[in-house]
Amino acid sequence: MITALLRARLVDRLVVCIAPKILGAGTEAVGDLGIRELARTLIMTDTSVTPYGVDLVMDGRVRYPAGPADAVERGEGVGCVTAS
Repeated sequence: MITALLRARLVDRLVVCIAPKILGAGTEAVGDLGIRELARTLIMTDTSVTPYGVDLVMDGRVRYPAGPADAVERGEGVGCVTAS
């Protein structure tokens, strides 16, 4: 879900919680975005890092590279998300 929203450039702001835990392979938060060049990476700007107990909470705006979104170029659709 997160990957599809990032591909469609529908994410304006991202909050990432970083905990001092080692999981091995871990849980994938974002899947393959198909980015193979540094010039096409997504960048977090206007970031802040706030300690929350032993965890860190990083908050920032997502800046996309210039050009149309990959999903739009390929004509892929993205479903809607409804939270209650």
